[in-house]
Amino acid sequence: YAIIPVLDSAKEKSSFKKLFPKSEVLVVQAEEHDIAMAKVLSLTHFMNALFLKTIGENTDDISKLSGTTFGIQLALAMGVMHDEPKQLASLQVQNPHFKDVLNEMIKNAREWQSLVAEGKQDMLSAKYNEIKSAIEKKKTFRESYDKMYAMFRSLQKGEY
Repeated sequence: YAIIPVLDSAKEKSSFKKLFPKSEVLVVQAEEHDIAMAKVLSLTHFMNALFLKTIGENTDDISKLSGTTFGIQLALAMGVMHDEPKQLASLQVQNPHFKDVLNEMIKNAREWQSLVAEGKQDMLSAKYNEIKSAIEKKKTFRESYDKMYAMFRSLQKGEY
C-alpha cells in the first residue's frame, strides 16, 4: 500500500501497520504519487483503450490469426474496459501530470510513425535496441518472457 502522509509520516505509517500488520507500506508524497499514477494507471488504461479502438470490433476474426502477444494484449485491454468509463476518463483528465505523459507518448509515436512511413527500418530497429538495452539488465526483464508465456498458457486453458 502507498500512503500519503498528512502530518507525521512515521506515526501514520505506524498506525497503518497496526491495522494491516502483514502489508507492505510505501510512504510517498502526493506529487510523487500523482506522477507515478499518470504512468501506472492513466497511461496504461489510455493505451489499452486506444488499442481496442484501433483494432476495431472484429476481434474474433483477427484473434484466429493471432499469437501470444496479441492474445495477452487483447485480454488485458478488454479487462481494463470492465472499469467504469467515467472513472477511466477521470484517470486521464483529473491527473495534471498525465498531460505531460501523453505528450511524450504522442511525440514518440509521431517519431516512430515517421520512421515507418519513410521506410527507415534500421532506424526503427535502433529505437527497439535502445529500449531493450535500457531494460535488459533488470531482473524483471529476464523473468518477463517466462511470465508472458505463463499468462498465455493460462489464457489458452481458460484460467483467466
